[in-house]
Amino acid sequence: MSTIQRLAAGATDDSLRVAIAVGLASVPVSLLLSWDSLSGETAATGAQFDGLAVLVAGVIVGFYYHDRSTSTKRAGIWTGLTGGLAAVIVFGFPTLGAITSPSETHSIIVVFAPVVAVLAVGLSVGIAVVTALGTDWVLGRLDRDHRRREPVDIDGQPTGSRWWVAVALYAVVAPVWLAVLLWPDPDTFGFGLSFLSAFGLFACSVVAFIGLFLDATTPRAVDTWQPTWWLYVGVPPAVAGFVYLAATVRDSVYPAGDATFGFYIGLAAVAVVYAVVRHRQTGTDSSSTNFE
Repeated sequence: MSTIQRLAAGATDDSLRVAIAVGLASVPVSLLLSWDSLSGETAATGAQFDGLAVLVAGVIVGFYYHDRSTSTKRAGIWTGLTGGLAAVIVFGFPTLGAITSPSETHSIIVVFAPVVAVLAVGLSVGIAVVTALGTDWVLGRLDRDHRRREPVDIDGQPTGSRWWVAVALYAVVAPVWLAVLLWPDPDTFGFGLSFLSAFGLFACSVVAFIGLFLDATTPRAVDTWQPTWWLYVGVPPAVAGFVYLAATVRDSVYPAGDATFGFYIGLAAVAVVYAVVRHRQTGTDSSSTNFE
């Protein structure tokens, strides 16, 4: 079957109607978000495609096609293809203007315009597929039947999560790094230590937050401790959002930076609480020797 035939078959597939509709619905939003790069002062730097609407569309599609017979990946591809129409318009609009204007670079533009359009649609498809599959994976991870069962490996042997180690480690090192970065006199520790603390805090916070989610949602026997995953995972982003709003109201110079530190502090507090509660409930799970 040729590519055109596959596209035609997908466009008429009833199971993909929602994916196509969501992708098309994201087009006007993408154009609105990207319009500043086509007009005004920012137009001088070139067209820029804002993929936020496609990202949200991918989340919606991943949620809708979770546990359905239609492949989430296939649905994400079609959402990206239809949502990519906005990218074609965003990059095609200035290209068309350059072609119609008197210039000696028409031939170059004509050659590269299709390439840019294909890359733009490919970017849209990539965003939609990754977010759709990611959403589908998260929903599967949060499924009650997934979490309330005896964890076993491929050989049927009992297993478990060791991601709590990353959370416990963050609970120990994050307060130290935060103290270095938030110390009233920034010259006390020197640039080198401050830079290493900032880098280490960022890297470890990513690992710790992922580890917190994975450990809190790992399969556990019904009669064992079941952590309230949404409470532990939800606190750091909630703190970051509150700090961002407060910083905006107070006209902070950099609200996003304030929110980032709010996330770090919230995650450090949650890591301490989670590590203590987990240890009291389950110990260190010494029988589990591998990360999931």
